[in-house]
Amino acid sequence: MARTSDVTDPAIREELEIAEKLLDEGDYDESVRRSVAIYRRILTERPDLRIVGQAGPAPLSAVAGPRQRPRFQPWPATLGVALSFDDNDKPVMTFSKEKFMMSEAITYFEHSLDAAVRVQEEPAPS
Repeated sequence: MARTSDVTDPAIREELEIAEKLLDEGDYDESVRRSVAIYRRILTERPDLRIVGQAGPAPLSAVAGPRQRPRFQPWPATLGVALSFDDNDKPVMTFSKEKFMMSEAITYFEHSLDAAVRVQEEPAPS
């Protein structure tokens, strides 16, 4: 499993550290909001990483790589935050609830952390 220290982008690492601290402190709602913002930022900066389950076709980055696992996982939309894309192909996160349980906060945090680490491994297309 990835750790926040594995993230090389200092701004994203700092945001992940804040989300993790909030999670540890039991502020699940704010941890989810931070994790969602991180993921939205990643998709905004790297739209090539949008995959099946995210309102569009799978790019090559969604195909299993040398480790034989998907390089980028679909967003866990069933936990209270849906992902869609606007007319300009920008990610839009829609909250269907305001309160989150620990397991939901952990899922969103780990998903965003994993995405941040995997973005480092997947070069942006030229």
